[in-house]
Amino acid sequence: MTAETTGSEAEAAGAGAPPADGAARDRAARDGAARDGATDVRAAGTGAGGAAAAEGRALGDGTARGRAPVEGVVPGRAPVEGAVPGGRAADGGAGRRWAAGDRILWRYRDNADGHVHICRPVTVVRDTPDLLAVWMAPGTECVKPVLADGTPVHEEPLATRYTAPRTTVRTRWSGMGVLKLARPRDPWSVWLFWEDGWEFRSWYVNLESPRVRWSGGVDSEDHYLDISVYPDRSWLWRDEDEFAQAQRAGLMGAAQARRVREAGDAAVELIRAWASPFSDGWEHWRPDPSWAVPELPPDWDRTPARTAP
Repeated sequence: MTAETTGSEAEAAGAGAPPADGAARDRAARDGAARDGATDVRAAGTGAGGAAAAEGRALGDGTARGRAPVEGVVPGRAPVEGAVPGGRAADGGAGRRWAAGDRILWRYRDNADGHVHICRPVTVVRDTPDLLAVWMAPGTECVKPVLADGTPVHEEPLATRYTAPRTTVRTRWSGMGVLKLARPRDPWSVWLFWEDGWEFRSWYVNLESPRVRWSGGVDSEDHYLDISVYPDRSWLWRDEDEFAQAQRAGLMGAAQARRVREAGDAAVELIRAWASPFSDGWEHWRPDPSWAVPELPPDWDRTPARTAP
């Protein structure tokens, strides 16, 4: 899965009981990625966001049973009316801190031309100097890349997947929502996925450039290579074929590819040590039921006036 996988793709990739071994689990996820069941709302157009150049990759699966869920409570913090203290943000400015319940945009830029081609409205769960946590609710209207004729990206053969003409469409995230966790300087974010009924499925390490903050959200660039992590602490690499093809297509040079692989290795060390965020209990978090689904603004691909790391 890259950053633009839709909810239905995620559900298809991880539905049902987990396969018995990692290889079977990997095959199941990749098979699921080919099924794009999300509803395209309308073409998002080129605009400032232009044609897109990333692809949809699948999620892993897995199950776990933990303690009873607590709505709106973040691990390690006392319940506060469905919210988590994140620091009341000051007006404007890229360096502001958002408060729990604020709505922002989580965006990815095209690896070729830098235009925004993935945009997801999210609700802030926590925003501190050490962590940004956001919730993408079921039914959220998002923007994702597709082929110019509307065909899902994963239906294009790998050899031409990154050179075939692209556009963007608006689509609804179906199935369960996604909790995203990002530390400011990490070249990855960690996503949490659940089955229907809040049965925890897996973590997903999305390798990407460190997010750049601006007044309306955060921007990043997907780096193709990813890692699935399961409740039994097993893990596996994802999308190594797309990672290699992106290099062949000229979207990533050898030096950058080496840095991305090193970042992945660093993430694997955290997994092996079962360090934060895997050990933090986020799988037991639940969203505040009073939070409405954020809307996708008309200027979702706008250029920020200024940014901050």
